[in-house]
Amino acid sequence: MNVNGTHYRTVWMEGSAVRMIDQRWLPHRFTVVDLQAVAGTCTAIRDMWVRGAGAIGATAGYGMAQAALLADGDDWREQVAQAAAALCATRPTAHNLFYAVERVAAAIDGSADLGEAQERAVAETCTAIRDMWVRGAGAIGATAGYGMAQAALLADGDDWREQVA
Repeated sequence: MNVNGTHYRTVWMEGSAVRMIDQRWLPHRFTVVDLQAVAGTCTAIRDMWVRGAGAIGATAGYGMAQAALLADGDDWREQVAQAAAALCATRPTAHNLFYAVERVAAAIDGSADLGEAQERAVAETCTAIRDMWVRGAGAIGATAGYGMAQAALLADGDDWREQVA
């Protein structure tokens, strides 16, 4: 999305903060929120500050990265596991959310230490998950565009079923 000449993604990270376009106010107001803790990221998902399966999933993935970045001490794995449970509880039917949490959790589980877990979580979230859903949304849009172009070719009174038979 371009706003006043600046490109924005729906959700992204800066440091350990999850930043996102607060979709509750669109299209009347453009607002970016900074979520400094996993609890805030959970609120954003649960209360629909972010909408759309891919964006919800990406936000959950960023929440996992945020949990890893904010974790400290010997119980860091437990802290990340608690964040995963909290994120999953926000939208119990959101498949993309569960996918993102599980994918980042798997990357973290293979880590030898907290530093490696943080690197893996951020790399998994910031590249693979978000970009996968961006590509998927583009493919859906292209397919929908094809369908709309086909529909525009039908004259008033034409039976669409004859066009696709």
